[in-house]
Amino acid sequence: MKKYLLAGFGAVALTTLAACNNDEGNGSTIATIEGGETITQEALFEDLKNNQQAAGALQNAFFTDLTEQLLALAGEDMDFSEEQINAMVATLQDEFGVNSEEELVDIVVERLGLEDRDDMIDNLIIPELTLIELQAQDLDYTDEDIAAYFEDNREQYEQVEARHILVEEEDVANDIIEQLNDGSDFADLAEEYGTDGTATNGGDLGFFTRAEMDEAFAEAAFDLEVGEVTSEPVESAFGFHVIEKTDEALEYDTMPDSAQMAVKRAYIEENGRDFFAVVVDLLEQYDVTVEDEFFQGVIDQVQASTNQPETEEEQPAEDDATDSDEDTTDEDTTDEDTTDEENE
Repeated sequence: MKKYLLAGFGAVALTTLAACNNDEGNGSTIATIEGGETITQEALFEDLKNNQQAAGALQNAFFTDLTEQLLALAGEDMDFSEEQINAMVATLQDEFGVNSEEELVDIVVERLGLEDRDDMIDNLIIPELTLIELQAQDLDYTDEDIAAYFEDNREQYEQVEARHILVEEEDVANDIIEQLNDGSDFADLAEEYGTDGTATNGGDLGFFTRAEMDEAFAEAAFDLEVGEVTSEPVESAFGFHVIEKTDEALEYDTMPDSAQMAVKRAYIEENGRDFFAVVVDLLEQYDVTVEDEFFQGVIDQVQASTNQPETEEEQPAEDDATDSDEDTTDEDTTDEDTTDEENE
C-alpha cells in the first residue's frame, strides 16, 4: 500500500513542480505585498529545496514519477495478459480496501490524479507488473516455490471472507444475534443496524488477512467455520461486531488470484533483483538526463546504493591484506629480536 500512497503524493507534488519549472512560468508571481517583497514560484521552489523536510518530499515525488515513467516505457515492450492485469487490479482493490473495481477507479482518480480506468492501467497496473517481471529476471522459480513461500509466511497471507454488522451498543449486537438465530436475513439487518460504510452492501468485507483487521475482530473471524456467526458480540476499537464468516482461503491453491499475486510479488521482491538495481538499468537504457543538481542527488544516491554491496564484499580482502602486512611486520620484529640475541 505504501508504494501507491507515495505515488499519489508524487502526482500532487509534481503538479507543483511542473508549474514551478515551466519555462513560461519560471519566476512568475504568486503574490504581491504592498511595501513588501513579491513571492514568486521560483523563490518558493528554492525555499522548499532548502527546507529539510520539504526537500525530502520533493525528491521522493521526483523519484516516484521518474521510476513510474521508466517502468511504463519498459512495459510497452511486454505483453501482459488480461488475466495478469485483472489480478493486479484485484490486488489493488485489496490494498485500498474496496470491494469493486469501480470503487478502486474512483479512489485513484481522486487521490492519485489519474483520469479513468485506462489511465490507471497504463500508469499504475502496467508499471507494477513490469517491475515484477524485471525483478524476476534470472530468478529460477516454480509455482511450488511460491506455495512454499506461502507456507513459510502463512499467517501473513491466509485470508477469510466475512460480513459484519457494526453497532455502538453491546445490547443492540446481542439483539441482532437473537434475530439471526430466529432466521432473520443478515444483509437486511446489516442495512438496518449497521453504522459503517458496509451497511448498504450487506456488511460485506470481502477477503482480508489478519493484519488488515483489528486484532480481536480478526481472531474471531478466523476462528469461525464458514457460514457460522459469532455467538456473542466482538468488541473492537470501533464498537461491537456481529460477524459471519462466508468463505476462507487458507491454502495457496484456494486463494483468490489477487492474493496469489500478492504472495508472488512478495516472493520476487525478497528473492529477485533489487529494486534500485532495476531502476539503475532503466536509467541507462532510456538515457535519462537530470538538469537540476538537487534532483540529480537522488540518482547519485540510488546508483551508490547498488554499488555498496560490492564495496562491502571487497572490504574483507583489504582487511586480509592488512592482516598479512601486520603478520609480516611481526615476523620482521621476531627476526630482529633473534638477531639481537645472537649478537649478545
